[in-house]
Amino acid sequence: MSVLRPDLMIKCCIPVVMAGIVGIYGLVVSVLIVGGLSAQMTLFSGFIQLGAGLSVGLAGLAAGFAIGIVGDAGVRGTAQQPRLFVGMILILIFAEVLGLYGLIVALLMTSAAGDNAIDAFVNSLFWRTAYCIGSLKIHDIMFVFSSKTVNDVEEKSCGAGPGGP
Repeated sequence: MSVLRPDLMIKCCIPVVMAGIVGIYGLVVSVLIVGGLSAQMTLFSGFIQLGAGLSVGLAGLAAGFAIGIVGDAGVRGTAQQPRLFVGMILILIFAEVLGLYGLIVALLMTSAAGDNAIDAFVNSLFWRTAYCIGSLKIHDIMFVFSSKTVNDVEEKSCGAGPGGP
């Protein structure tokens, strides 16, 4: 290409850059998947992460094929007819969106895989809070409402206040 039209060399590198962006989508999802790995992983979470990797991988593969075919034909056509450049860019954008769809699906799936850990945390927090509320006595509640500062409540809860726990 640059032998025929050296002035179009930078413009015709756009398909290569767009193919690299699809690779970055896969990198982002792989970092999210590795961040969600644990030794005690549920089967559900593992399959969700597998599906997330497959969705971004297969969408990236399809986008890569489309970008490669359109980029090759578009660069050759732009060398002969510069007006084809805008059409090539538009078709490349549509091909890039395939990879973006895979990224979006993978992000949604990895967030769903992480919900199990979040649900376990919220469930644990709920039961601990319910236990603490159930173990409160009326004079403790009245002390909290009658305290002027947080330090008064902290001193009472640590046993340093009047009456201690």
